[in-house]
Amino acid sequence: MKVNYVRKGTGTRTSIVIPDHLCQLWLATTPSDAVKRDTQRIKERLEQLDAPREGEPFQRLAESALVADIEAYQACLLASGEQMKVRVIDALLPWLQGAVDPTASVGDVFKAIERFKSIPWEIEESFESLENQR
Repeated sequence: MKVNYVRKGTGTRTSIVIPDHLCQLWLATTPSDAVKRDTQRIKERLEQLDAPREGEPFQRLAESALVADIEAYQACLLASGEQMKVRVIDALLPWLQGAVDPTASVGDVFKAIERFKSIPWEIEESFESLENQR
């Protein structure tokens, strides 16, 4: 994905090409409440970066920052398995219609939701590297 942005330290307008698979993984692991285009979200992240150290290409700094964000999100999910379970269930609520009768009362719907949330889940999958995660 080609991203045009302004560097934070120098104010220089520049372009960078980040591998699509890295962008897709980063976008999937950095939820956004705002309705923004994907390139806008990545652009905002790149604009937060400082200038790289002497001899380090900015491309490497940018990719390292995105990978660090992905790993931080993964660590957060692994640390809060119960919260992740609840978020997944909440995301699946549109399919709740199949779990309760269309004429069910509000109380029955809430009971069905609580039954879903009470299912014990475990996160067993972890990745040694981003390459394994892909």
